[in-house]
Amino acid sequence: MRAHASGDRPLAAALCRELLAHDPGHADAAVLLAAITIAEGRPAEALAALDGVLARRPADARLLHTQGEVYRALHRLEEAAESLRAAVRIDPTLAAAHNTLGVMALDADDTAGAIALLSAGIAGRADSPRLHLNLGRARQLGGDPEGAIASYGEAIRLDPRYAIAHNNLGAALHAQGRYAEAAVPLRRALEIEPAYPEAHFNLGNGLMAADDPAAGLARYREAIRLRPDYFKARLQMGVALESLGQRPEALAIYEALVREAPGSREARERMSLLLMVSNQWDQARDMLEHLAAMPPSAMPPSADPPGTNLLFAKQMLCDWSARETDLESLGASVDSRLDGGEPGGATPFQSIVFAWPAARQLAIARAESRRLAANQEPLRRELEAGRGLRGPGRLRIGYLSGDFYDHAVSHLTEGIFALHDRATFEVFAYSFGPDDGSAYRRRIERECEHFVDGRALRTAELARRIAADGIDILVDMMGFSGYTRLEVMAARPAPLQMSWLAYPGTTGADFIDHLLGDRLITPAEAAADFSERIVRLPHCYLPTNREQPIAASAGTRRDHGLPDGGFVFASINNSYKFEPVIYAVWMRILAQVPGSVLWLKSGGATMEANLRREAQARGVSPERILFARDHLPKPAHLARLTLADLFLDTHFYNAHTTAADALWAGLPVLTCPGPTFAGRVGASLLSAVNLPELIAPDLERYDEIAIELAGDRALLGDLRQRLREGRARAPLFDTPRFVRNLEQAFKAAWTIHEGGEKPRAIDLVD
Repeated sequence: MRAHASGDRPLAAALCRELLAHDPGHADAAVLLAAITIAEGRPAEALAALDGVLARRPADARLLHTQGEVYRALHRLEEAAESLRAAVRIDPTLAAAHNTLGVMALDADDTAGAIALLSAGIAGRADSPRLHLNLGRARQLGGDPEGAIASYGEAIRLDPRYAIAHNNLGAALHAQGRYAEAAVPLRRALEIEPAYPEAHFNLGNGLMAADDPAAGLARYREAIRLRPDYFKARLQMGVALESLGQRPEALAIYEALVREAPGSREARERMSLLLMVSNQWDQARDMLEHLAAMPPSAMPPSADPPGTNLLFAKQMLCDWSARETDLESLGASVDSRLDGGEPGGATPFQSIVFAWPAARQLAIARAESRRLAANQEPLRRELEAGRGLRGPGRLRIGYLSGDFYDHAVSHLTEGIFALHDRATFEVFAYSFGPDDGSAYRRRIERECEHFVDGRALRTAELARRIAADGIDILVDMMGFSGYTRLEVMAARPAPLQMSWLAYPGTTGADFIDHLLGDRLITPAEAAADFSERIVRLPHCYLPTNREQPIAASAGTRRDHGLPDGGFVFASINNSYKFEPVIYAVWMRILAQVPGSVLWLKSGGATMEANLRREAQARGVSPERILFARDHLPKPAHLARLTLADLFLDTHFYNAHTTAADALWAGLPVLTCPGPTFAGRVGASLLSAVNLPELIAPDLERYDEIAIELAGDRALLGDLRQRLREGRARAPLFDTPRFVRNLEQAFKAAWTIHEGGEKPRAIDLVD
């Protein structure tokens, strides 16, 4: 007898029952009836018939195997195992029984037992593709990826049209980072079985890993068409949409998945991450609190500490409840993970925002950069092998950034590109950020000899383009800030690579040779805090555009919600730079300066409410905390800054572009250096604008200087006049001078490289 299609099952079942009624020992009828009732979800009906046949044929291995399958369908697992073991004792070549025993062990998380059982089955029946397939599964779960790959390969050798084996082989190769190899068996699985949702899903993952989200999205859509409830494919479809910049569509998918499966950690994590990058911090915090409250059993062993992003979201909202305790606990967890060879569970940028020690910042960055380097190793070898000897000609400098638009980085750098000595340097810009059509974008496009819009280029394509352009020195302007493409740097498309400007810390990367700094932000005594060899520029590492216009009028103070009289302290900074230590100092200053107000950049209603509550808790009226809510064009913003009296710098993570803007507008900045790069920028800016007296040695003196200046208008006026009159001569605002020094840095580093020496620290003088 043979199995029948699903439409013939009732007729086949009736025939089996009739045969068994006439012949209770009819083994074929009992086996087929069991298969039919299991398929229809009614396995109990087969037990009586099987018992009757087995009473007559107790040593029939096939019947015992069938009984085991029925018991398994009824979740009577001990009885199932007993019947299956009896079957293989009688017939060691019964591959199906060995296979089921192995699968049951896998279901029970007994990987070692499954490997033993499946291997025993193969010893008796080496030609069973299913045994090799499931042995591959067991080996993969048991941490033996090469063994799993070999088992899947053997299953395919035995049955070249075994689609599941092709799919599993592809998934195993993908897990090893062998993406190009993985695509071959996955495509073969789909040739054999086009309507195979798992293979479409796995191929989509491979395409995503190969930096082709559009193709990955198409595969996820097909997997979902074939299986509309395919949760993982829907989740990954959201990831692909994010990669393509379709954030609202991705968010709608995550919201639906969270509604359908409130206990899904993966859906909540993806949704929270998207809310964070979309600056929807209130909603992100709520989602992250749900995640943090989930039981540990819901978190995979390798998952990041659940509180990391929650703490960051609270920092963005200036919610400092339990902040110090959370930071200490999280830091200990990160250290433990790093010591165990795992990723730290916090991003390099978060480590700076959390004001963690420089050694921890380096360890976190190094772990992340090692991952990037490992992923790009094949591409790095390809580019290295194709790099020929450099011919004569100008030194080719490539600037890699996602911020060539109306962004703080472009505000700082737009004036430098045209000032490069074109007799000596050939300037390339590689952009991967948006084209907003702004004057900043158009000027950079115009003033670079070569401007490449690399948004549509995948990692390998962009790296190959840079290598083909023969770039000598590639300068990454992003680090781990914003939308980074450090993976391009990890492929080493240029022989000498540098980090500069946007990211105030070390990349921890062995594929970055130098970091462009200065004597204050990257002093010699801090060299151990950086993986890069430091090139110290003679003055501030931060460039400025001395042609930056300031609007003729900002209007009145009242136009901006400020009091007509009274002293206005300002700190127009992103909210993540605000923290309890400096805020307590600011509140002490306000308490000592009657009628004064503190003018901050708004981070939303929740952030404002939190800071006003913190002020009240420190004895300061909440009404004295004011917020700039409008996003003004840069000239108008610079004019607005002139309405304030003194800019109060943050401590652990200083104002960078915003402090340079204040100084350009003629607004004095008071700073107190913090313990790391991010906290030393204010001192570098003030030194380069010849106002060292505004660099406080400690927070106590910072407090005193602020109060002194608020009480002595003549002294403050003198500082403002010195700032305005000295602006044209100050190194900070001498853009041509900065470019000459930058070029000197490039020449010095290239000379060392061209001489065959390893990169080393470089200290430059004017």
